[in-house]
Amino acid sequence: MSEGPESSASPRLETVGLSCRFGGLSALSEVSMRVEDGQIAVLLGPNGAGKSVFVDVVCGELPASSGRVLVAGRELTHSPAWRRVGHGVARTFQVPRPLRECTVWENVYGAAARVRAVHGPHPQPPRARAEQALARVGLLGRRNSVPDCLSLAELRKLELARALALAPSLMLLDEPMAGLGAAEIDETVALLLDLRAQGIAILAVEHVMRAVLAMADIVYFLHQGSLLRSGPPADVLADRRVVAMYLGVPLGAVAR
Repeated sequence: MSEGPESSASPRLETVGLSCRFGGLSALSEVSMRVEDGQIAVLLGPNGAGKSVFVDVVCGELPASSGRVLVAGRELTHSPAWRRVGHGVARTFQVPRPLRECTVWENVYGAAARVRAVHGPHPQPPRARAEQALARVGLLGRRNSVPDCLSLAELRKLELARALALAPSLMLLDEPMAGLGAAEIDETVALLLDLRAQGIAILAVEHVMRAVLAMADIVYFLHQGSLLRSGPPADVLADRRVVAMYLGVPLGAVAR
């Protein structure tokens, strides 16, 4: 299906019956969800639930076996990853993937310089976007460092800076809090809430519950590739099925 016109009434991200299969293995099964502009959605689920696969399919790094991916009403299900970036889609990885032979500045400037907006050149030049992204995450003073000299928290900031340099309207974040200390988690949550206030749509895979409760507008819970429950975080986390599957205990062992 070709890309359709963008509609301001459409959610920033919508998946409809999205599935992904590897041979006989179903990694995702008919997952439908939506993320609005200025909303933070959190994707929860036990290990192997299909969370990272979902992000990869939405980004175009894995093909959908069936279903649809729409960004601001545009059909992008079969579009390559680079075209989705042009439609404002940016992501981070669970394990940071910097260009290790390049400096922090070169990593972020390179991302900013590669993006090409579908409807014409971006109004801000790449250098300005790169500087703003680094300042936003607090890495401007480390611009000449190489990734091997950065802490884990700084590497996660670099991931965010590279994504921000793309001037996204939709950010897909794969465990941005993993391995961070309490103060670093609070700092990251504050940044994401600020981005939400600017109207950016965010879908984050996350396991840190204090972060989920602090920032999520809606939670989607995946189990074995299927969407089990969605709703406000307090409601989803109170669901006995969610608790049992997250803790890996029999449902009868969870108190009512």
